[in-house]
Amino acid sequence: MDYKIFVLCPEQSNRSSRWDWSNPKIYRELGYWKTDLELMDKLPNYKFMPSCNIRTKLPRMACSEGHFNMLRKIEKEKLTNVFILEDDSVIDYSKIDKFLEDIKDIDGLIYTGGAFNYSKIKDWSNRKPHISEYMEGKSIEGINKVDKDIWVCGTFGFFIKDYKIAEYILGNCKGKTGKYLSSLTDVMLNKIPNLNRYYYYPSLVECAINTTSSNISIKDPHFGKSFKNYV
Repeated sequence: MDYKIFVLCPEQSNRSSRWDWSNPKIYRELGYWKTDLELMDKLPNYKFMPSCNIRTKLPRMACSEGHFNMLRKIEKEKLTNVFILEDDSVIDYSKIDKFLEDIKDIDGLIYTGGAFNYSKIKDWSNRKPHISEYMEGKSIEGINKVDKDIWVCGTFGFFIKDYKIAEYILGNCKGKTGKYLSSLTDVMLNKIPNLNRYYYYPSLVECAINTTSSNISIKDPHFGKSFKNYV
């Protein structure tokens, strides 16, 4: 089964050297940089807490708009079997063939990496059992369905099998007010109604740095034992 890997890697990113752009399977998508003021034109599409300043808004919109552009590309060109990765991720190429075989009958968004958490933020540190204990033993090797009350945090790796999945996400990513369901890409994906969400276990893609683009430590206890792998 053929596939493509699209890496969201802005021109200003210092992570470009991590990728082998000569690999015919890997494509670079420049997207937006976290200080691009042209993003302010996109501001009406987003809702932020009143306390959010420009230094918070721009990186979030840069991340989201990069993903939206990639989804639009998939929809427009009717692409299939597409990995969407962020430039701070690392993919295990040795697992790709088995992954493609395991997901051939799956219809939905497939996470190839990330961290689990409860869907209500207030439960992240207070709900018992802790998310790592709740998920322990639930995952089987290969493809797994994400429970409705569980979020997958992090957008450094997911897979779009068919362009119709991208089409569905783009058609359902806004609420009644006309604004995106969230300014955070991962939260928005978790909130899209009736979207079939799956995750691959063990993870195919990991975050390769110590913090996310939002400066969240991958060792933050809210995310379990590690942001790198499912917990």
